[in-house]
Amino acid sequence: GQVLPGPNALNCAIAIGARFHGAAGAALACLGLLAGPMAVLVAVAAAYDRYGQLPLVRAVLTGIAAAAAGMVLGTAVKMAVKLQPTPL
Repeated sequence: GQVLPGPNALNCAIAIGARFHGAAGAALACLGLLAGPMAVLVAVAAAYDRYGQLPLVRAVLTGIAAAAAGMVLGTAVKMAVKLQPTPL
C-alpha cells in the first residue's frame, strides 16, 4: 500500500485530466498514475511466486518482517513517551 500514490496526488491528476480532456482525460490520468506502481507490485509478486520457496529468500523476508515489527514497536514507544497523561 505504501508504494501507491497518495489521495492528493491522485485527486490532482484526475482534476488536471478532467480539465483538459474531460472524463477520458481523468481516467487516463488515473491510469497513468497507478500503472507504474502496479507494474512494480506485479513484478515483485511474480518474483516471489517463482523464488519464494528458496531458503535464502525466506530468510531475507523473515529478517525484513522482524525489522518492520521493530520499527512499528519503536514508533509506538516514541509516541507513548511523548504522551503525558493527566492524573485523571
